[in-house]
Amino acid sequence: MGELRCAAIDLGNTSGRVSCGAFDGKKIMLQEVARFPNPKVLIGSAVKCDVLFLFSEVLKGMKRLPDIASIAIDSWAVDFALVDVRGDICTLPHHHRDPRTRPYMQRFSSLEDQRPWYRSTGLSFQPINTSLQLLSMVENCPEALERAETLLLIADLMAYFLTGEITCDATNASTTQLLSLSDRCWDVRVIEEIGVPKKLFAPLVRPGDSLGTVTQALASRYDLNQRARVVSVGSHDTASALYAVPLVDLHHVAVVSSGTWSLFGAILENPIVSDAALLAKYNNELGVDGRTRFLKNIMGMWIIEELIRHWELEDGQRISYDELFGAARGSAAHAAVFVPDLDRFFAPVNMEDEIKHYLQDTAQSCVCDRAQLVRLVLEGLALSYRESLEQLQLITGVQYSKVCIVGGGSRVGLLNQFVADATGRDVIAGPAEATTLGNVLSQLEFHGEITTKSELVEVVCASAKIENFVARYSPEWEEAYGIYLQLKNAVRA
Repeated sequence: MGELRCAAIDLGNTSGRVSCGAFDGKKIMLQEVARFPNPKVLIGSAVKCDVLFLFSEVLKGMKRLPDIASIAIDSWAVDFALVDVRGDICTLPHHHRDPRTRPYMQRFSSLEDQRPWYRSTGLSFQPINTSLQLLSMVENCPEALERAETLLLIADLMAYFLTGEITCDATNASTTQLLSLSDRCWDVRVIEEIGVPKKLFAPLVRPGDSLGTVTQALASRYDLNQRARVVSVGSHDTASALYAVPLVDLHHVAVVSSGTWSLFGAILENPIVSDAALLAKYNNELGVDGRTRFLKNIMGMWIIEELIRHWELEDGQRISYDELFGAARGSAAHAAVFVPDLDRFFAPVNMEDEIKHYLQDTAQSCVCDRAQLVRLVLEGLALSYRESLEQLQLITGVQYSKVCIVGGGSRVGLLNQFVADATGRDVIAGPAEATTLGNVLSQLEFHGEITTKSELVEVVCASAKIENFVARYSPEWEEAYGIYLQLKNAVRA
């Protein structure tokens, strides 16, 4: 048989890419044809997403893919654009790291305040939530909501730009705290409680649905293939990433989608909305196959990315991730204990200064060397994974014997080994390009090329590099974890 070629558009928190996935019946060959930054834009005091720049870069990439059978888009979650009655965006969307939602977290500070929404939507309260972004708009700029006709999450916005069709993928909608857990439809009660017009919420689609074709105007101007179908996939990038986990049986496997954010948890048949799950900030999100992605957000590689961004500005040149991680490997182990999931690391002006202030505030010796700082952060992430694993086991009643890490962070062998050693669980790492691979896998299912889970996993294993990291017991990790818990508990107190 000839190759089936699919275009995968992946818009991550810090960068975007357009790739071609060519399937020969056994494996997928991924070719990245365009990569571009996803810069945050400061307009006045507001942090915005430049979606028009992103779409222009998507079109440049699509011009390089004339012979494709289908197109699919995934993106980061929670952020959205408002579209008016003429079909134009009202303004550039706010970014979830904009501080506008912080005051509204205080309104839901008690378990009694949070419990009804959690049991209804399955989502815990976090400042990034779409629900709180909308609540901020209701109280501070209601005129923007009045002008709007439709709300579209980022991947849905890009699909609308391509096709002219207004829809919302359910996997990404499940991250908004606005989707009902019982029927996976828009939660009218929560929407009314926020005070947002119900008309804003677009018809829901599921992975595998056809969204149409590229508009005639775009096809003519950019020489795009108008025969290719635009297909709904797991448009939340984490949903697509976890669809590419290289295992059939996940009952005793904890999963991590490792990127700018780390999403740690498990794939479950049914959601869990216990108080223990709420307190641990686990979320019940919808997977590509309809199962529950039971996950919690961990600060992830964001901290490393911000350190490197600052250092590159300081040095005036690019910094090699590989060289930096190699230097971190040779740095002192457990020179201090870092707790990554603190509010202070969410969006500081200078990440390096913030880490150094944290070390001073916790009476730990200051680590000034860059490689040592990177090692400190990686060790802290591994300790955070261990805490999340222990919470997961208590909540689910399942003992997880392995941890599977997918996404860009799985390339960092040092972090993978730290996770194995900190958790006492062997780690399966890869695919690194899990999101793009998961995007293409869903398109292949649309075309009838993959029909079973075992076939899907065979294709994943044939298409990607998978590594194993064996857990090694170390009393130093046990001591570090004890200090980590003390520091975390001190912050809670």
